[in-house]
Amino acid sequence: MGNTPYSSRHGRPHKSKDELAARIDAKLRDLRLHSGKGQFDPVEMMAVIGAEAYRDKDIQVALVAFKEVAQYVRPKLATTTIEHKEDPVSVSRVQVLGAFARMGVKIESDDPHRLVQELMDTEGITYEEACLRVEQETGLPVLNQIAIPGLPPPSDD
Repeated sequence: MGNTPYSSRHGRPHKSKDELAARIDAKLRDLRLHSGKGQFDPVEMMAVIGAEAYRDKDIQVALVAFKEVAQYVRPKLATTTIEHKEDPVSVSRVQVLGAFARMGVKIESDDPHRLVQELMDTEGITYEEACLRVEQETGLPVLNQIAIPGLPPPSDD
């Protein structure tokens, strides 16, 4: 027989899996290696071999047998590629307002001290450094607006 468009080898055409399984079962029965009621199942036999090897503490044989059985009873996991992407650089509100100021957008802030406090908290800089940076980046005056807390009114005691 020649090579046909439907076969991948010379010689006999492909037989169905059921027919092959029946031939294996018949051959094993002839050799008296299988005498069960059902048809020979190679996956089941690998599981039995693995269990017996594990019981006899032959870990290498058990591992090989269970590895083969796993292909038939569990889905194969797909390969996963993990790509590291750099985190975007965080931008503070001061930097954003500074960019607006450089573009000519008028910045109105009712509390530039809040910006100073944010810079102090996020970057761990001193009050003076934060004030200068807010003034430089946004154009908002900060150092001249230091508020003095009010005194409580005198009590009538």
